[in-house]
Amino acid sequence: MSQEKWFNKKQNTYVEYKGRKNKLDNSNKKFVDFCKMSQKQLKNFLIMWLSEYGYGSDIIIGNGYIYAKGNIPICLTAHMDTVHKELVKDTYEYKDNRGHYIISSPQGIGGDDRCGCYMIAQIIKKGYKPYD
Repeated sequence: MSQEKWFNKKQNTYVEYKGRKNKLDNSNKKFVDFCKMSQKQLKNFLIMWLSEYGYGSDIIIGNGYIYAKGNIPICLTAHMDTVHKELVKDTYEYKDNRGHYIISSPQGIGGDDRCGCYMIAQIIKKGYKPYD
């Protein structure tokens, strides 16, 4: 397993990244694709995704948000923005000692809610149409 160090300006220290650089297990590639998109690209992608999965005219698009009304009485919410100044270029992937994949990036993956966007997309892909 390779290790690489990146300088973190905010913490004024070096951070080690371990694992395979820019080589992903196929099951993780789609998630990383979500992380690599700009906010505008992600919004456009999600609008297209929702249309493809049957929301059609039930999509309300506003300045900075998308609302899609489905038929299951639950609200799923996630935000598309991220605090990172750079888009993801490099990713590192490795399995921990429990067999879980760890994905990281020196540019930040937006994991606080790119994960949420991705998970909602996966729920919709399974055929569920949540709403509030």
